[in-house]
Amino acid sequence: VPFNTTSPPPLPVSLPPASSMREGTSYEKWAESVESALEQMREGRLRKVVLARNYLVKFDVDVEPLDVLLQLRSHHGYLFCLQPQRGSAFLGCSPEPLFRISPECIETMAIAGTRPRGGSEREDEELAQELLASSKDMLENAVTAE
Repeated sequence: VPFNTTSPPPLPVSLPPASSMREGTSYEKWAESVESALEQMREGRLRKVVLARNYLVKFDVDVEPLDVLLQLRSHHGYLFCLQPQRGSAFLGCSPEPLFRISPECIETMAIAGTRPRGGSEREDEELAQELLASSKDMLENAVTAE
């Protein structure tokens, strides 16, 4: 069944002014972290790193996380939102998509250590053993799991 991937026009969403906004990591500190990570990679002490900046934004009234994402939609890459309970949400933007939808399929990006399924149980087992024997895939899996 084909997916409808046409984008609706942006909704006219307006947010109330934030009562406070605090930068978790300044640009200067983040840039220092990038330089430090690059140096550690050159020295072989670091293999993978994710450096992000964060902000804590508070409103005096209830705000729907989806409204915030709709405001960000045209300005940033891929958006995500997690709202574990009413009154707080974790949302953001990433240059890497978690998944992509086209008319024919849903495409996900493998993060680390994967193999395709085999055509039989025996082939599945062979592929699993190949994966477990791969030092590259085991390292990626360990780094991702950390």
